[in-house]
Amino acid sequence: MKLQKVMGDTMPNGVDRNFVRFIGCLSGFRAKFNKWPTKIRLDPSFITEFKEVMTTEDYQKMTKKISIIPDNSNPWDGLYIAEDDEGNTYDLIKYGHPSDDVDALGWLGIKWPDYGPD
Repeated sequence: MKLQKVMGDTMPNGVDRNFVRFIGCLSGFRAKFNKWPTKIRLDPSFITEFKEVMTTEDYQKMTKKISIIPDNSNPWDGLYIAEDDEGNTYDLIKYGHPSDDVDALGWLGIKWPDYGPD
């Protein structure tokens, strides 16, 4: 599958941008390695945000599928790095969003979080 680098003005920047990038990171890992990651490193503020906007049920479903590891090593751009137990990694900031449609929400078994009105 082809991957496209999405940076600058085309990087998602809406109210749900962190979740868009989270899903993009999972999808990019799947597109690159043809399997799902087992863990993802995220800025702690993103984890807090997801807990606030997701239903408790969906957050629990998500964390049963993938380990979420707090990592504040990149406070300027945020951090979205998906990994597996074999050492494969996918850094969304480095590689960008996948150009092919990958159903990360379906894999996680969750709905898009409610960020309220735009």
